[in-house]
Amino acid sequence: MRIYIFSLLLCCSLLLNGENVHLTIFHISDSSLFESENFEAFLEQERNKADYSLTTLCSNFKKSLKDLKKSEIDFALLSKKDLFEPLHSLKTKIQEVSFPFLASNLIDLKKKPFTNEPECFIYEIGKIKVGFLGLVSFDFRAISEENEGAYFLPYQYVVKEKIKKLKERGCNFIILFSDLSLLEEKEIARSFFEIDLIIGRSEQCSFSFFENDTLIYKTENSIDRIDLYIDYKQTASEESLYLYPTWRKMNLSE
Repeated sequence: MRIYIFSLLLCCSLLLNGENVHLTIFHISDSSLFESENFEAFLEQERNKADYSLTTLCSNFKKSLKDLKKSEIDFALLSKKDLFEPLHSLKTKIQEVSFPFLASNLIDLKKKPFTNEPECFIYEIGKIKVGFLGLVSFDFRAISEENEGAYFLPYQYVVKEKIKKLKERGCNFIILFSDLSLLEEKEIARSFFEIDLIIGRSEQCSFSFFENDTLIYKTENSIDRIDLYIDYKQTASEESLYLYPTWRKMNLSE
């Protein structure tokens, strides 16, 4: 399994001194926003204000492929809408963009990752590592084409396996990007305490709640800002890490 690792060592001295780290995720759930004249400038301005940032996408990306080719997206999640088109065409389009797609539970008929991309993503800030995985909703249309089908692995098995591998690679926090149903996401939150945050899609409106100690945030056709405040404390005898998330929908007129 290939895993992308991005290292930011500049804040290592801050971490050793026990200060907070602030990571901002700009999550886009409507790729048509890239067609807006001012969207890229707005996004770049917001990125520049952040201490550390990631830009992520979960959308029917084929609608704005021309715009997405030049955008600075760190990684994207395939959505079930992407699977509506012929899979050979989808694979070609994925290869045309520069950023990786996460689809941890989707493999091709050769039992290899469908997107030919890493199954997980690790973002590293000094001594802190945040791991990401993505799950796609099961869709019968994706397995009906001869020679161009795909296998959907049981998401419970995938989550357990990826958590183990991310923890082995030293991840302190794990975030799941999901195109699953709310009931499935709640089941994951109850079953896997290692997942700190689930970011999913909603067809009706944005909302959020905690299931046990896991924040589930459902977005709907928007750009959302998720701020992760990580408090790192080190004493002579132990190290302690605390994650405090905040979240809101962004307005392009900000």
